[in-house]
Amino acid sequence: MKTVEDGAQAPSSTAPEHRERGDIEQAAVEKQCKNPGAFSDWRGLGGKVGLRMAKYLMSWKTRAQGTAQQNHEDGKSILATFAKWQAPADQKWSEFLSRIDGEGGFAVIETANQAGLMDGVSKFVTWLEFEIVPVVDIMDGVSALAAGAEFRESV
Repeated sequence: MKTVEDGAQAPSSTAPEHRERGDIEQAAVEKQCKNPGAFSDWRGLGGKVGLRMAKYLMSWKTRAQGTAQQNHEDGKSILATFAKWQAPADQKWSEFLSRIDGEGGFAVIETANQAGLMDGVSKFVTWLEFEIVPVVDIMDGVSALAAGAEFRESV
């Protein structure tokens, strides 16, 4: 294990999802987190240690509350801002979708840095209303619900 300046331990190798980041960057993300317990080591294929990833569904809708001209100007502003924005390096955006009615969109994001989800929100909150929901893959959800039902029946 490598040690960063505050004494926190960083994994000596990274999981496949973190190949593009070094150990020191990974430790820096952990250091910024106000809840260090949110990060836990896990062993992936080949016994490599990495940060536990969580999956989130982000949705957004436009805040079209002005006149038609104001909404048009807001649309131009958000497009100019979006052209300069990049998703944070510690996030994997597996889906990035626009609603066909033009009213918003959706993203499926995997990250170990929950606070980092505020990056996009903070930059676009003037024009968009956001909702971010933690999610699991359907088979994991079904398994948990089945275990819950089995538990309730045993009581």
